[in-house]
Amino acid sequence: APFCYMPGMGSDLGLARDIDALFIGTPNDPRHRSSIRYLRKRGVNVLSLGGYDSRGIWGDERNRLINRAKIFLCLQRQEGEHSGARMLLGMANRSMVLSEPVFQADPFVSGTHFESAPLKDFPDVIEHYLTHEEEREKIASNGHDFVMREVRMEKTMTQVLNTVDLFLPPGR
Repeated sequence: APFCYMPGMGSDLGLARDIDALFIGTPNDPRHRSSIRYLRKRGVNVLSLGGYDSRGIWGDERNRLINRAKIFLCLQRQEGEHSGARMLLGMANRSMVLSEPVFQADPFVSGTHFESAPLKDFPDVIEHYLTHEEEREKIASNGHDFVMREVRMEKTMTQVLNTVDLFLPPGR
């Protein structure tokens, strides 16, 4: 079953967007650490928090933080890996998601629901969207609206049940 939005993932709280770029993820992962280091060396004002331990950012605190982010970063542990949960978090909280290229980003569409670029291009892409607020807001709104309307538990469960139904014997 595909990832789907659940209310605990957040919503648009209408907060001031005072964080340029935000990454929430495991700080112990070597690829995450080197990616954040690279972005900071290139002058990106990125806030990096999180982890699965007690210092992690969870629930309402996490959602308020993402609501303050102009751009929410999807950095992968492995190149091409799809972090559907992280994309959903960014979109649910109406932050523009910037992801490294991923294999099968379905149901999300790059350039419509999120933006995609190789890590080496992140600094330029971030600068572009920080200076082109209307473009950034359009992608953030498209992603948010899509998640709230289409990527819902009800639709996901209907898809799962319809798939199971295909494999049941006739007459059950």
